[in-house]
Amino acid sequence: MTPWPGVLRVFAPIVFVLMLVPRTASAQTSVIPHVDLFGGVTFFNEDGGTFTGAQVSGAYRVGRHFGAVGDIAFYEDRTTYMGGVRFYGQTSKVTVFAQFLVGSAPLDDIAFQPGMGVDIHLGTHAAIRAAFDVKLAVDDSFYVGTRFSTGLVIKLGRQ
Repeated sequence: MTPWPGVLRVFAPIVFVLMLVPRTASAQTSVIPHVDLFGGVTFFNEDGGTFTGAQVSGAYRVGRHFGAVGDIAFYEDRTTYMGGVRFYGQTSKVTVFAQFLVGSAPLDDIAFQPGMGVDIHLGTHAAIRAAFDVKLAVDDSFYVGTRFSTGLVIKLGRQ
């Protein structure tokens, strides 16, 4: 059974309320936050198994297009801890990013996890995020897993 109906029941009202938040005027330049905090739901798939969980992450921008990121995900009886770098591209309505994480991952001791995502700005301090990662791990074999995440981003500070 797919977890999507449950996710939609949770996030549809949140998205509706957030769409009521005033957006920044398109004539204004976009705000570059010092910190962004993410909380949402994540779906991880590897070796035919799918895990649904919660994810929190935070990124600190060192510059306009570069930052450091930490990521924690909670899947059933597993918790993953990853950290790495994120590269940003930004317009007034969306922020696109690519990231490279390293750390513990479901079913493995250590993994490399490149990924990308997009933040759709709801205003100067909030956005909705969709992100996709590919987990690469080598133990006694080579393992590939995928992760899709979606949720809310809170943007703090300005550069």
